[in-house]
Amino acid sequence: MANDKFWQLRAGLSGACVGGVLAWLLESGDFSPLAIYVLLGSWLGAWLVTENKSGPIFDEAKYFRISQKKITKAMFATLISAVYFGIEYAFDINPRNLVYLSLIPLIATITLVLGFEYGLLVTILSAAIADYFYVPALHSLQVDQWEDAIGLAIFVIVGSLIALGFKNITLPRS
Repeated sequence: MANDKFWQLRAGLSGACVGGVLAWLLESGDFSPLAIYVLLGSWLGAWLVTENKSGPIFDEAKYFRISQKKITKAMFATLISAVYFGIEYAFDINPRNLVYLSLIPLIATITLVLGFEYGLLVTILSAAIADYFYVPALHSLQVDQWEDAIGLAIFVIVGSLIALGFKNITLPRS
């Protein structure tokens, strides 16, 4: 048990150092609020996530603890979303021009493979990425036109409904 605490403290220190460097880089690039979130996340991340085979190492986090399995699935869903947007970029597909319909297969697939909460994660992540890279006022999360705000809101609602619809469908296991 003492060895587990040592490794958790070591992971926390490493995370804080990496988060500090990332926060400094974001701060120098005029992303001050994001830098604060990265720094706080790096300080709390290892404490909330670290566990061993018998369960959580520090039980002080109890109800706030996120299992490593869920973190891995969330990272996988995020990676698949990035690859999906990379493919759309490579083929010059603008989801905004297609009323965000090109993102529906991504949400449906992630929900089928990983589950409902990851479908919601991908829906919100896709809306944020589409807003950042495709909606005018590029490279910001600001929405200047009401048509874009309505389009993104409808996309989030439809994506959430699709994730909810696929929630109870399970893929056959071999």
